[in-house]
Amino acid sequence: MKDVVASLLNWFALHKRDLPWRKDKNPYRLFVAESMLQQTRIAAVIPKYEAFMERFPSFDDLANSSEEDVLKAWEGLGYYSRAKNLRKAAIQVEEEYGGSFPSSRKDIAKLKGVGPYTSASLASFCFGERCVCVDGNLIRVYARLLSFSLPRDDITLKEGAESFFLEYMDEADPGSINEALMELGETICLPKGKPLCEGCPLRKWCKGKDSPEQYPLPKSNTNKKKEEYTVLVFKKGTQVGFIKRDDKGLLSGMYGLPMIEGKKSLGDLRQNFDGKMIELGDFSFEFTHKIWEMRAFLIEEGTPLYPLIYAEKDKTKRDFAIPSAFNGILAKLSF
Repeated sequence: MKDVVASLLNWFALHKRDLPWRKDKNPYRLFVAESMLQQTRIAAVIPKYEAFMERFPSFDDLANSSEEDVLKAWEGLGYYSRAKNLRKAAIQVEEEYGGSFPSSRKDIAKLKGVGPYTSASLASFCFGERCVCVDGNLIRVYARLLSFSLPRDDITLKEGAESFFLEYMDEADPGSINEALMELGETICLPKGKPLCEGCPLRKWCKGKDSPEQYPLPKSNTNKKKEEYTVLVFKKGTQVGFIKRDDKGLLSGMYGLPMIEGKKSLGDLRQNFDGKMIELGDFSFEFTHKIWEMRAFLIEEGTPLYPLIYAEKDKTKRDFAIPSAFNGILAKLSF
């Protein structure tokens, strides 16, 4: 095990990427990064992270901001509940911990929106606690290293990976080992395509190196639920009408276009709305767990069934936190 850990850490020292949240062990910087990196590629996160840190450079700044400002700064990253939870956690740090970030995994896990991975990440990277950051990357490395043919969402793999790599923590700094394993999974032991086994520091000990694509197996069930909606684009002059979504459910608290369940026809809409109507076409947007199938209509000078907030089309992305799900529809507008 000493040889395995030494090989891993030597490789990491030579090949680690220069990422903005790796500059120091500041828990705020890492907390923001970990929140953004959930379900989002590093390349997409870096510019958003840097802009967010400039806007909210500390827990205090974030805790004293408005939810709307935070959602706007988060725009484009998706999964907006992460932004809301991050702000709520910052408020907890200020109110419950006197502005000092908690130093144990147990206390970190009490913060809003913090799960097992993030609490382990922060506790090990920033405070040296002996714990394993188990995510899809680590599970994949573990399954290939020991050639386990199990679905990647099998609880046996998750528990096995945590127990197996926990022993590594006796050989070196837990944060460095976790970082190295994450780097290995993200840059060498790739999830799709052919893994770059020839550059892997653990190749000598890997039982799955001859057929790495076989480990782990696909998830037990990858079917996503499809939901159909009719999206209404109310136009008044050069302005578009938006509605602020309520504080529950998907995309809560953000500004969006009015929606009706099901795909309606032009005839259906004319029974309930006045004004000139134009069908804009069908659009699709894929979330992690569901797919929205949308049919959009432009309604000029029509009367909505509920109050809307009107804004100039060209200024909406600047002034409002609007989900990416509506980007395709808004791009279709030519006025």
